[in-house]
Amino acid sequence: MALTLISGVLAATGALGLVSQVVLIREFFAVFAGNEISAGSLLSGWLFFEGLGAWLTGRFLIRSGRLPGWLFCAGVVSGFSSIISVVLTFYSPRLFGLLPGEVLSLPALLAINGLVVAIPAASHGALFTLGAQLFSNYRAKSGVSRAYMYEGLGTFSAGLLLYFLFLARLSGIGIVGLFSGIMFLLLALLDQPRVRATTLIIAGTLLIVFSVQGADGLVSGLMSRVWHGQRVLSVRESAYGKLATLARENQRLVLYDGMAVLTVPPVETATYEQLVQVPMLLHNNPRKVLILGAGPGGLVQEVLKNQVEQVLTVQIDPVLFQEIARAGGEMISRLVADPRVRLITADPRRFLEVTDDSFDVIIIAQPAPMNLNSSRLFTVEFFQRCADRLKAGGMVITYSPGSGERLFSETGVIAGIRQATLKRVFPACYSLGLDFPLFIGSKQSLAIEPETLTRRLATKKLNLSVLTPKYLDALL
Repeated sequence: MALTLISGVLAATGALGLVSQVVLIREFFAVFAGNEISAGSLLSGWLFFEGLGAWLTGRFLIRSGRLPGWLFCAGVVSGFSSIISVVLTFYSPRLFGLLPGEVLSLPALLAINGLVVAIPAASHGALFTLGAQLFSNYRAKSGVSRAYMYEGLGTFSAGLLLYFLFLARLSGIGIVGLFSGIMFLLLALLDQPRVRATTLIIAGTLLIVFSVQGADGLVSGLMSRVWHGQRVLSVRESAYGKLATLARENQRLVLYDGMAVLTVPPVETATYEQLVQVPMLLHNNPRKVLILGAGPGGLVQEVLKNQVEQVLTVQIDPVLFQEIARAGGEMISRLVADPRVRLITADPRRFLEVTDDSFDVIIIAQPAPMNLNSSRLFTVEFFQRCADRLKAGGMVITYSPGSGERLFSETGVIAGIRQATLKRVFPACYSLGLDFPLFIGSKQSLAIEPETLTRRLATKKLNLSVLTPKYLDALL
Protein backbone atom coordinates (compact mmCIF):
# COMPACT_ATOMS: atom_id res chain seq x y z
CA MET A 1 0.00 0.00 0.00
CA ALA A 2 2.79 2.44 0.91
CA LEU A 3 4.66 1.75 -2.33
CA THR A 4 1.49 2.33 -4.34
CA LEU A 5 0.85 5.67 -2.65
CA ILE A 6 4.46 6.78 -3.06
CA SER A 7 4.21 5.85 -6.73
CA GLY A 8 1.07 7.97 -6.98
CA VAL A 9 2.74 10.94 -5.28
CA LEU A 10 5.69 10.72 -7.68
CA ALA A 11 3.34 10.52 -10.67
CA ALA A 12 1.43 13.53 -9.31
CA THR A 13 4.77 15.33 -8.87
CA GLY A 14 5.62 14.83 -12.53
CA ALA A 15 2.13 15.86 -13.61
CA LEU A 16 2.05 19.01 -11.46
CA GLY A 17 5.53 20.01 -12.64
CA LEU A 18 4.60 19.77 -16.32
CA VAL A 19 1.23 21.46 -15.83
CA SER A 20 2.80 24.36 -13.91
CA GLN A 21 5.44 24.93 -16.59
CA VAL A 22 2.96 24.85 -19.47
CA VAL A 23 0.50 27.16 -17.72
CA LEU A 24 3.22 29.63 -16.71
CA ILE A 25 4.51 29.77 -20.28
CA ARG A 26 1.02 30.45 -21.61
CA GLU A 27 0.41 33.14 -19.01
CA PHE A 28 3.75 34.77 -19.83
CA PHE A 29 2.69 34.89 -23.47
CA ALA A 30 -0.65 36.45 -22.54
CA VAL A 31 0.68 39.04 -20.08
CA PHE A 32 3.94 40.02 -21.82
CA ALA A 33 3.25 39.08 -25.47
CA GLY A 34 6.07 36.59 -25.02
CA ASN A 35 7.67 34.12 -27.39
CA GLU A 36 10.05 31.17 -27.26
CA ILE A 37 12.79 33.29 -25.67
CA SER A 38 10.63 33.92 -22.62
CA ALA A 39 9.55 30.27 -22.63
CA GLY A 40 13.15 29.08 -22.79
CA SER A 41 14.28 31.36 -20.00
CA LEU A 42 11.38 30.24 -17.81
CA LEU A 43 12.19 26.57 -18.40
CA SER A 44 15.88 27.21 -17.74
CA GLY A 45 15.03 28.90 -14.46
CA TRP A 46 12.72 26.02 -13.55
CA LEU A 47 15.47 23.43 -14.16
CA PHE A 48 17.99 25.45 -12.15
CA PHE A 49 15.76 25.83 -9.11
CA GLU A 50 14.50 22.26 -9.38
CA GLY A 51 18.06 20.99 -9.33
CA LEU A 52 18.86 23.30 -6.42
CA GLY A 53 15.87 22.00 -4.46
CA ALA A 54 16.82 18.39 -5.14
CA TRP A 55 20.44 19.01 -4.08
CA LEU A 56 19.52 20.85 -0.87
CA THR A 57 17.03 18.13 0.05
CA GLY A 58 19.60 15.39 -0.47
CA ARG A 59 22.23 17.34 1.44
CA PHE A 60 20.23 18.33 4.52
CA LEU A 61 16.78 16.71 4.75
CA ILE A 62 17.44 13.09 3.83
CA ARG A 63 19.75 12.68 6.83
CA SER A 64 17.05 13.76 9.27
CA GLY A 65 15.18 10.49 8.83
CA ARG A 66 11.69 12.10 8.96
CA LEU A 67 11.01 11.49 5.27
CA PRO A 68 7.16 11.20 5.34
CA GLY A 69 6.92 14.51 7.19
CA TRP A 70 9.25 16.27 4.80
CA LEU A 71 7.36 14.75 1.85
CA PHE A 72 4.15 16.20 3.26
CA CYS A 73 5.73 19.65 3.64
CA ALA A 74 7.25 19.62 0.16
CA GLY A 75 3.95 18.50 -1.40
CA VAL A 76 1.95 21.23 0.31
CA VAL A 77 4.50 23.90 -0.60
CA SER A 78 4.63 22.64 -4.19
CA GLY A 79 0.86 22.71 -4.62
CA PHE A 80 0.19 26.13 -3.12
CA SER A 81 3.30 27.78 -4.58
CA SER A 82 2.37 26.54 -8.06
CA ILE A 83 -0.99 28.29 -7.76
CA ILE A 84 0.59 31.44 -6.33
CA SER A 85 3.15 31.51 -9.15
CA VAL A 86 0.34 31.85 -11.72
CA VAL A 87 -1.15 34.73 -9.72
CA LEU A 88 2.29 36.39 -9.51
CA THR A 89 2.60 36.24 -13.29
CA PHE A 90 -0.51 38.44 -13.55
CA TYR A 91 0.70 40.84 -10.87
CA SER A 92 4.34 41.06 -12.01
CA PRO A 93 3.79 43.95 -14.47
CA ARG A 94 2.55 46.15 -11.62
CA LEU A 95 5.28 44.91 -9.25
CA PHE A 96 7.98 45.83 -11.76
CA GLY A 97 6.32 49.00 -13.09
CA LEU A 98 5.69 47.57 -16.56
CA LEU A 99 2.91 48.22 -19.03
CA PRO A 100 0.61 45.33 -20.00
CA GLY A 101 1.86 43.63 -23.14
CA GLU A 102 5.29 45.27 -22.80
CA VAL A 103 8.11 43.20 -24.28
CA LEU A 104 10.54 42.45 -21.49
CA SER A 105 14.25 43.17 -21.46
CA LEU A 106 16.44 40.21 -20.56
CA PRO A 107 17.18 41.41 -16.97
CA ALA A 108 13.47 42.00 -16.30
CA LEU A 109 12.62 38.64 -17.83
CA LEU A 110 15.12 36.79 -15.63
CA ALA A 111 14.00 38.67 -12.51
CA ILE A 112 10.33 37.84 -13.06
CA ASN A 113 11.20 34.24 -13.89
CA GLY A 114 13.12 33.90 -10.63
CA LEU A 115 10.26 35.39 -8.65
CA VAL A 116 7.67 33.14 -10.26
CA VAL A 117 9.38 29.74 -10.50
CA ALA A 118 11.87 29.59 -7.60
CA ILE A 119 9.65 28.03 -4.91
CA PRO A 120 7.45 25.71 -7.05
CA ALA A 121 10.50 24.42 -8.95
CA ALA A 122 12.61 23.91 -5.81
CA SER A 123 9.79 22.09 -4.00
CA HIS A 124 9.27 19.95 -7.11
CA GLY A 125 12.91 18.90 -6.95
CA ALA A 126 12.56 18.19 -3.22
CA LEU A 127 9.49 16.01 -3.84
CA PHE A 128 11.37 13.85 -6.30
CA THR A 129 14.38 13.40 -4.05
CA LEU A 130 12.23 12.49 -1.03
CA GLY A 131 10.07 10.12 -3.07
CA ALA A 132 13.10 8.42 -4.57
CA GLN A 133 14.61 7.94 -1.10
CA LEU A 134 11.36 6.46 0.23
CA PHE A 135 11.31 4.09 -2.72
CA SER A 136 14.91 3.11 -2.01
CA ASN A 137 13.99 2.31 1.58
CA TYR A 138 11.61 -0.35 0.27
CA ARG A 139 13.50 -1.39 -2.89
CA ALA A 140 17.15 -0.58 -2.45
CA LYS A 141 18.23 -1.83 -5.88
CA SER A 142 15.60 -0.13 -8.04
CA GLY A 143 14.33 2.79 -5.95
CA VAL A 144 15.72 5.67 -7.99
CA SER A 145 14.94 4.10 -11.37
CA ARG A 146 11.34 3.42 -10.31
CA ALA A 147 11.03 6.98 -9.02
CA TYR A 148 12.08 8.29 -12.44
CA MET A 149 9.66 5.89 -14.13
CA TYR A 150 6.62 6.97 -12.12
CA GLU A 151 7.44 10.67 -12.36
CA GLY A 152 7.89 10.29 -16.12
CA LEU A 153 4.59 8.42 -16.38
CA GLY A 154 2.83 11.27 -14.57
CA THR A 155 4.49 13.84 -16.82
CA PHE A 156 3.49 11.95 -19.98
CA SER A 157 -0.10 11.45 -18.83
CA ALA A 158 -0.46 15.11 -17.86
CA GLY A 159 0.74 16.18 -21.29
CA LEU A 160 -1.95 14.11 -23.01
CA LEU A 161 -4.65 15.31 -20.64
CA LEU A 162 -3.61 18.92 -21.08
CA TYR A 163 -3.76 18.94 -24.86
CA PHE A 164 -6.81 16.75 -25.42
CA LEU A 165 -8.95 17.68 -22.42
CA PHE A 166 -8.02 20.52 -20.11
CA LEU A 167 -6.43 23.38 -22.08
CA ALA A 168 -9.60 24.23 -23.99
CA ARG A 169 -11.94 23.68 -21.02
CA LEU A 170 -10.28 25.06 -17.88
CA SER A 171 -8.36 28.23 -17.12
CA GLY A 172 -4.64 27.94 -16.46
CA ILE A 173 -4.95 28.57 -12.74
CA GLY A 174 -7.82 26.09 -12.63
CA ILE A 175 -5.66 23.36 -14.19
CA VAL A 176 -2.85 23.97 -11.70
CA GLY A 177 -5.38 23.97 -8.85
CA LEU A 178 -6.84 20.68 -10.06
CA PHE A 179 -3.51 18.86 -10.10
CA SER A 180 -2.51 20.44 -6.78
CA GLY A 181 -5.75 19.10 -5.27
CA ILE A 182 -4.97 15.62 -6.56
CA MET A 183 -1.50 15.88 -4.99
CA PHE A 184 -3.02 16.83 -1.62
CA LEU A 185 -5.44 13.90 -1.68
CA LEU A 186 -2.64 11.44 -2.38
CA LEU A 187 -0.50 12.90 0.41
CA ALA A 188 -3.45 12.58 2.80
CA LEU A 189 -3.59 8.83 2.17
CA LEU A 190 0.01 8.35 3.27
CA ASP A 191 0.76 7.57 6.89
CA GLN A 192 -0.24 11.01 8.20
CA PRO A 193 -1.66 12.11 11.58
CA ARG A 194 -5.45 12.33 11.48
CA VAL A 195 -5.65 16.13 11.71
CA ARG A 196 -3.08 16.58 8.97
CA ALA A 197 -4.77 14.03 6.71
CA THR A 198 -8.21 15.60 7.25
CA THR A 199 -6.86 19.06 6.47
CA LEU A 200 -5.28 17.80 3.26
CA ILE A 201 -8.46 16.06 2.16
CA ILE A 202 -10.50 19.22 2.73
CA ALA A 203 -7.91 21.42 0.98
CA GLY A 204 -7.59 19.03 -1.95
CA THR A 205 -11.34 18.72 -2.40
CA LEU A 206 -11.84 22.50 -2.24
CA LEU A 207 -9.08 23.03 -4.81
CA ILE A 208 -10.65 20.56 -7.21
CA VAL A 209 -14.09 22.15 -6.83
CA PHE A 210 -12.60 25.63 -7.23
CA SER A 211 -10.73 24.56 -10.37
CA VAL A 212 -13.92 23.44 -12.06
CA GLN A 213 -16.36 26.06 -10.74
CA GLY A 214 -14.62 29.25 -9.58
CA ALA A 215 -11.32 29.67 -11.38
CA ASP A 216 -12.72 31.54 -14.39
CA GLY A 217 -13.97 34.38 -12.22
CA LEU A 218 -10.58 34.68 -10.54
CA VAL A 219 -8.81 34.83 -13.92
CA SER A 220 -11.11 37.62 -15.11
CA GLY A 221 -10.30 39.55 -11.93
CA LEU A 222 -6.58 39.02 -12.42
CA MET A 223 -6.76 40.14 -16.06
CA SER A 224 -8.54 43.32 -14.98
CA ARG A 225 -5.56 43.99 -12.70
CA VAL A 226 -3.20 43.61 -15.65
CA TRP A 227 -5.29 45.78 -18.01
CA HIS A 228 -6.15 48.50 -15.53
CA GLY A 229 -9.04 50.70 -16.65
CA GLN A 230 -10.43 48.07 -19.04
CA ARG A 231 -13.48 45.89 -18.49
CA VAL A 232 -12.67 42.21 -19.03
CA LEU A 233 -15.61 40.78 -20.97
CA SER A 234 -14.24 37.26 -21.34
CA VAL A 235 -11.12 35.14 -20.99
CA ARG A 236 -10.95 31.95 -23.03
CA GLU A 237 -8.39 29.21 -23.43
CA SER A 238 -7.67 27.08 -26.47
CA ALA A 239 -5.13 24.42 -27.31
CA TYR A 240 -3.12 27.10 -29.13
CA GLY A 241 -3.30 30.20 -26.96
CA LYS A 242 -5.14 32.44 -24.51
CA LEU A 243 -7.76 34.97 -25.59
CA ALA A 244 -9.05 37.96 -23.67
CA THR A 245 -11.75 40.41 -24.75
CA LEU A 246 -11.55 43.86 -23.19
CA ALA A 247 -13.87 46.86 -23.39
CA ARG A 248 -13.49 50.54 -22.68
CA GLU A 249 -16.20 53.06 -23.43
CA ASN A 250 -17.48 52.10 -26.91
CA GLN A 251 -14.46 50.10 -28.02
CA ARG A 252 -13.73 46.37 -27.77
CA LEU A 253 -10.35 44.73 -28.07
CA VAL A 254 -9.57 41.03 -28.57
CA LEU A 255 -6.12 39.88 -27.46
CA TYR A 256 -4.51 36.61 -28.50
CA ASP A 257 -1.50 35.68 -26.38
CA GLY A 258 -1.21 39.35 -25.49
CA MET A 259 -1.34 40.61 -29.10
CA ALA A 260 -4.28 42.64 -30.43
CA VAL A 261 -6.08 40.74 -33.20
CA LEU A 262 -9.34 42.73 -33.40
CA THR A 263 -10.41 46.24 -32.50
CA VAL A 264 -14.04 47.28 -32.85
CA PRO A 265 -14.52 49.82 -34.24
CA PRO A 266 -11.26 49.51 -36.23
CA VAL A 267 -8.49 51.95 -35.32
CA GLU A 268 -5.98 50.87 -38.00
CA THR A 269 -8.08 51.71 -41.03
CA ALA A 270 -5.14 53.44 -42.75
CA THR A 271 -2.97 50.35 -42.32
CA TYR A 272 -5.67 48.02 -43.62
CA GLU A 273 -6.38 50.31 -46.55
CA GLN A 274 -2.76 50.48 -47.67
CA LEU A 275 -2.07 46.78 -47.10
CA VAL A 276 -5.10 45.71 -49.14
CA GLN A 277 -5.86 48.40 -51.72
CA VAL A 278 -2.32 48.91 -53.07
CA PRO A 279 -2.04 45.30 -54.28
CA MET A 280 -5.66 45.32 -55.44
CA LEU A 281 -4.77 48.30 -57.65
CA LEU A 282 -1.58 46.65 -58.87
CA HIS A 283 -3.58 43.64 -60.02
CA ASN A 284 -5.70 44.36 -63.05
CA ASN A 285 -8.73 42.34 -61.98
CA PRO A 286 -8.46 40.51 -58.62
CA ARG A 287 -11.22 37.94 -58.09
CA LYS A 288 -9.97 35.52 -55.45
CA VAL A 289 -8.05 36.74 -52.38
CA LEU A 290 -6.43 34.64 -49.68
CA ILE A 291 -5.58 36.11 -46.24
CA LEU A 292 -3.26 33.99 -44.11
CA GLY A 293 -2.84 34.23 -40.35
CA ALA A 294 -5.78 36.48 -39.43
CA GLY A 295 -9.43 36.27 -38.55
CA PRO A 296 -12.28 38.25 -40.12
CA GLY A 297 -11.85 41.95 -39.49
CA GLY A 298 -10.46 45.08 -41.08
CA LEU A 299 -8.52 43.28 -43.83
CA VAL A 300 -11.56 41.36 -45.02
CA GLN A 301 -13.66 44.52 -44.84
CA GLU A 302 -11.18 46.33 -47.11
CA VAL A 303 -11.03 43.47 -49.62
CA LEU A 304 -14.83 43.43 -49.94
CA LYS A 305 -14.80 47.05 -51.15
CA ASN A 306 -13.59 45.56 -54.44
CA GLN A 307 -15.52 43.45 -56.93
CA VAL A 308 -14.10 40.15 -55.71
CA GLU A 309 -15.72 36.74 -56.02
CA GLN A 310 -14.24 35.14 -52.93
CA VAL A 311 -12.17 36.00 -49.86
CA LEU A 312 -10.65 33.15 -47.86
CA THR A 313 -9.11 33.81 -44.45
CA VAL A 314 -7.09 30.98 -42.90
CA GLN A 315 -5.78 30.62 -39.36
CA ILE A 316 -5.25 27.64 -37.11
CA ASP A 317 -7.29 28.32 -33.96
CA PRO A 318 -11.08 27.75 -34.12
CA VAL A 319 -11.57 29.44 -30.73
CA LEU A 320 -10.08 32.64 -32.17
CA PHE A 321 -12.71 32.65 -34.93
CA GLN A 322 -15.44 32.09 -32.33
CA GLU A 323 -14.23 34.89 -30.05
CA ILE A 324 -13.87 37.37 -32.91
CA ALA A 325 -17.40 36.55 -34.06
CA ARG A 326 -18.71 36.99 -30.51
CA ALA A 327 -16.84 40.21 -29.75
CA GLY A 328 -17.00 41.81 -33.18
CA GLY A 329 -20.67 42.75 -33.06
CA GLU A 330 -22.51 43.86 -36.17
CA MET A 331 -19.36 44.50 -38.21
CA ILE A 332 -18.09 40.92 -37.95
CA SER A 333 -21.60 39.46 -38.30
CA ARG A 334 -22.01 41.33 -41.57
CA LEU A 335 -18.64 40.13 -42.87
CA VAL A 336 -19.23 36.51 -41.90
CA ALA A 337 -22.69 36.57 -43.49
CA ASP A 338 -21.30 37.78 -46.83
CA PRO A 339 -21.42 34.80 -49.24
CA ARG A 340 -18.06 35.81 -50.67
CA VAL A 341 -16.30 35.22 -47.32
CA ARG A 342 -14.99 31.82 -46.21
CA LEU A 343 -13.37 31.20 -42.83
CA ILE A 344 -11.05 28.21 -42.79
CA THR A 345 -9.55 26.71 -39.65
CA ALA A 346 -6.23 25.22 -40.71
CA ASP A 347 -2.51 25.67 -40.47
CA PRO A 348 -1.67 28.11 -43.31
CA ARG A 349 1.28 26.03 -44.52
CA ARG A 350 -0.79 22.88 -44.55
CA PHE A 351 -3.66 24.63 -46.30
CA LEU A 352 -1.39 25.71 -49.14
CA GLU A 353 -0.14 22.14 -49.49
CA VAL A 354 -3.56 20.51 -49.83
CA THR A 355 -5.74 23.13 -51.54
CA ASP A 356 -6.42 22.98 -55.27
CA ASP A 357 -7.53 26.63 -55.36
CA SER A 358 -5.46 29.37 -56.93
CA PHE A 359 -5.58 33.04 -56.06
CA ASP A 360 -4.99 36.47 -57.54
CA VAL A 361 -3.71 38.01 -54.30
CA ILE A 362 -2.30 36.29 -51.20
CA ILE A 363 -1.88 38.53 -48.14
CA ILE A 364 0.22 37.42 -45.19
CA ALA A 365 -1.43 39.24 -42.31
CA GLN A 366 1.36 39.03 -39.73
CA PRO A 367 4.10 41.66 -39.97
CA ALA A 368 6.91 39.80 -38.21
CA PRO A 369 7.85 36.34 -36.91
CA MET A 370 6.99 36.96 -33.26
CA ASN A 371 7.35 33.26 -32.37
CA LEU A 372 8.37 29.96 -33.91
CA ASN A 373 4.86 29.26 -35.18
CA SER A 374 4.51 32.53 -37.07
CA SER A 375 8.11 32.36 -38.33
CA ARG A 376 6.97 29.50 -40.57
CA LEU A 377 5.10 32.09 -42.65
CA PHE A 378 8.29 33.86 -43.77
CA THR A 379 10.52 31.09 -45.13
CA VAL A 380 11.59 30.36 -48.69
CA GLU A 381 9.57 27.14 -48.60
CA PHE A 382 6.43 28.96 -47.53
CA PHE A 383 6.79 31.65 -50.17
CA GLN A 384 7.29 28.88 -52.75
CA ARG A 385 4.01 27.28 -51.69
CA CYS A 386 2.34 30.67 -52.07
CA ALA A 387 3.85 31.04 -55.54
CA ASP A 388 2.48 27.63 -56.54
CA ARG A 389 -1.04 28.78 -55.65
CA LEU A 390 -0.98 32.03 -57.65
CA LYS A 391 -2.92 32.60 -60.83
CA ALA A 392 -1.26 34.28 -63.80
CA GLY A 393 -0.49 37.85 -62.79
CA GLY A 394 -1.03 37.02 -59.12
CA MET A 395 1.04 38.35 -56.25
CA VAL A 396 2.04 37.67 -52.66
CA ILE A 397 1.85 40.55 -50.18
CA THR A 398 3.80 40.76 -46.95
CA TYR A 399 4.83 43.65 -44.74
CA SER A 400 7.20 44.28 -41.87
CA PRO A 401 7.14 46.47 -38.75
CA GLY A 402 8.57 49.97 -38.75
CA SER A 403 8.09 53.13 -40.75
CA GLY A 404 8.32 53.10 -44.51
CA GLU A 405 10.33 56.33 -44.41
CA ARG A 406 12.89 55.43 -41.76
CA LEU A 407 13.89 52.00 -40.46
CA PHE A 408 15.84 51.53 -37.27
CA SER A 409 18.48 48.81 -37.05
CA GLU A 410 16.25 45.93 -35.93
CA THR A 411 13.36 46.72 -38.26
CA GLY A 412 15.82 47.35 -41.08
CA VAL A 413 17.28 43.87 -40.62
CA ILE A 414 13.80 42.31 -40.68
CA ALA A 415 12.87 44.23 -43.84
CA GLY A 416 16.14 43.30 -45.56
CA ILE A 417 15.74 39.61 -44.77
CA ARG A 418 12.12 39.65 -45.94
CA GLN A 419 13.01 41.22 -49.28
CA ALA A 420 15.96 38.87 -49.83
CA THR A 421 13.78 35.83 -49.06
CA LEU A 422 11.10 36.95 -51.52
CA LYS A 423 13.72 37.43 -54.25
CA ARG A 424 14.76 33.80 -53.95
CA VAL A 425 11.26 32.75 -55.04
CA PHE A 426 9.77 35.53 -57.19
CA PRO A 427 11.40 36.95 -60.32
CA ALA A 428 9.59 40.26 -59.80
CA CYS A 429 9.86 41.83 -56.34
CA TYR A 430 8.84 45.31 -55.27
CA SER A 431 9.17 47.22 -52.01
CA LEU A 432 7.08 50.28 -51.19
CA GLY A 433 7.54 52.72 -48.32
CA LEU A 434 4.01 53.18 -47.05
CA ASP A 435 3.31 53.87 -43.40
CA PHE A 436 5.15 50.54 -43.14
CA PRO A 437 7.47 48.62 -45.52
CA LEU A 438 5.33 46.69 -48.01
CA PHE A 439 6.79 43.84 -50.10
CA ILE A 440 5.23 42.38 -53.21
CA GLY A 441 6.34 39.20 -54.98
CA SER A 442 5.07 38.04 -58.35
CA LYS A 443 6.07 35.66 -61.11
CA GLN A 444 5.43 38.39 -63.71
CA SER A 445 6.27 42.07 -63.86
CA LEU A 446 3.55 44.36 -62.54
CA ALA A 447 2.33 47.71 -63.80
CA ILE A 448 3.34 50.10 -61.04
CA GLU A 449 3.26 53.35 -62.98
CA PRO A 450 1.39 56.09 -61.06
CA GLU A 451 -0.76 56.89 -64.09
CA THR A 452 -1.96 53.30 -64.38
CA LEU A 453 -2.83 53.00 -60.70
CA THR A 454 -4.51 56.39 -60.62
CA ARG A 455 -6.68 55.40 -63.58
CA ARG A 456 -7.66 52.12 -61.91
CA LEU A 457 -8.44 53.96 -58.67
CA ALA A 458 -10.75 56.33 -60.52
CA THR A 459 -12.46 53.44 -62.30
CA LYS A 460 -13.11 51.53 -59.04
CA LYS A 461 -14.63 54.61 -57.35
CA LEU A 462 -13.56 53.43 -53.91
CA ASN A 463 -14.22 55.54 -50.85
CA LEU A 464 -10.67 55.64 -49.46
CA SER A 465 -9.14 57.94 -46.88
CA VAL A 466 -5.41 57.55 -47.56
CA LEU A 467 -4.85 56.30 -51.09
CA THR A 468 -5.48 59.38 -53.16
CA PRO A 469 -4.04 60.05 -56.64
CA LYS A 470 -1.58 62.52 -55.10
CA TYR A 471 -0.46 59.92 -52.54
CA LEU A 472 0.07 57.27 -55.22
CA ASP A 473 2.10 59.65 -57.36
CA ALA A 474 4.38 60.51 -54.43
CA LEU A 475 4.67 56.87 -53.43
CA LEU A 476 5.71 55.53 -56.82
